[in-house]
Amino acid sequence: MANAAVVKFSTVPLVMAEKAADRPFREGSLVFHRDSREFLGITDGNGNITGSGAIDTEATSRELTAGDDGTVIECTATITITVPIGLPNSFACAVIPSGTTTIASSGGALINGATSNLTRAAVDNAMFAIQARASAANSYVVTGT
Repeated sequence: MANAAVVKFSTVPLVMAEKAADRPFREGSLVFHRDSREFLGITDGNGNITGSGAIDTEATSRELTAGDDGTVIECTATITITVPIGLPNSFACAVIPSGTTTIASSGGALINGATSNLTRAAVDNAMFAIQARASAANSYVVTGT
């Protein structure tokens, strides 16, 4: 991808300028077109862009599905996002919170090493990512504000 590279936004890696040919994108990087700033998707461990790159709005609590892989979920209300077991090992999505967003575990899925809930409050220009751990099935890392 000639029009992208990794930069940082909060603690979520974003991709926006020139990508060095000798360095793959980091897994879980959000990819935006350098010029148009259009969201393109999220990278897997091989540097490939996965998912549709869609930005979905959400006003009600819901469980993540494999179809959310590579998307950004923009919350328009205070909601709970539930992370189930069984998502693909390459799963990653980003969330733009509104109010307070709760990230809940379902069926024993581990979130940052535990089954307890996490919360993320809306802050100006903030987002967080939910990334599956390739080394541990049904284990996810939540990064960002």
